[in-house]
Amino acid sequence: MLTALRQHAPGTPAADPPPTAAYGRTVAAAGTATAALPDDDGGADKGRTSAHAGHALALRGVCKRYGAAAPALVDVDLTVAPGECLAIAGVNGAGKTTLLRCLLDFTRVDAGTISVFGVDSREPRARRALAWLPERFLPSPHLTGRETLAMLARLQDQHWSEARIASALADLEFPPEALGRRMRLYSKGMTQKLGLAAAVLQDKPLLVLDEPMSGLDPMARRFLAGVLERLKAEGRTLVFTSHAPADIARLADRVALLHAGRLQFAGSPEQLCDTHGATDLEAAFVACVRRAGSDPGRHDAAPPPRRRLFRWSSTSRST
Repeated sequence: MLTALRQHAPGTPAADPPPTAAYGRTVAAAGTATAALPDDDGGADKGRTSAHAGHALALRGVCKRYGAAAPALVDVDLTVAPGECLAIAGVNGAGKTTLLRCLLDFTRVDAGTISVFGVDSREPRARRALAWLPERFLPSPHLTGRETLAMLARLQDQHWSEARIASALADLEFPPEALGRRMRLYSKGMTQKLGLAAAVLQDKPLLVLDEPMSGLDPMARRFLAGVLERLKAEGRTLVFTSHAPADIARLADRVALLHAGRLQFAGSPEQLCDTHGATDLEAAFVACVRRAGSDPGRHDAAPPPRRRLFRWSSTSRST
């Protein structure tokens, strides 16, 4: 798993912080000029004061093109409030992974800006506020599960107690005896669970998850959804990509729907259904994509919210 690295040589691992201390300070500071993230010299934040202050994430006019191919992202404007859960949806090739790669500075944007708690995403210290799980978590096959967690903790200059590790794994129904096995013996689902546990253990204010349900069986999906709901209740900011309407309906406060690199809709799942006159999220998703295909420059503004019952397609429900 790719994580934010310390910018100086780590010293003695710190003791486990209180469960909310690590991210509570950052979220609280997001309402001021910039988030309280340390500089490389250990001093207070001396970086640029961002016009995006007050947001956990802010993307303004983001564009990305790979060579002569069709643009991957076109003028994407999107904000995420602290404590909000945003689902990024779209068909394959819509630009979801490219958007995350730009957010994490794995690839530079051609135009526009991205900030993380008010800090320019191109600055390494911006990534100290987030934990990241790729769609395919691929640790060294020669390490055991326990060694993998220890390595990831050291990269964060953290120490995760056995009790915390056991609790995180239990939340995902991960058998503790599997920690002694080499990663090459893990199934895809087991590997994904370990990566998710490591992301949660980092105690970051922002979790960015690319297809977190990938490879999980229905029971594991249910347990993971419960973990993410608990993190939401604790005030963490969650951003995840998904193709599953049931996961989006259950977890997301808002959904950002991309198609052909353009943001076609941003609003609540209920608002997406209202916009397209659909009775379930799956039908609304299809209608939005079809409309975008006929008019790729269109962007549907979310209508005013109204109170109503909301359901998703029974064909997409996870059990």
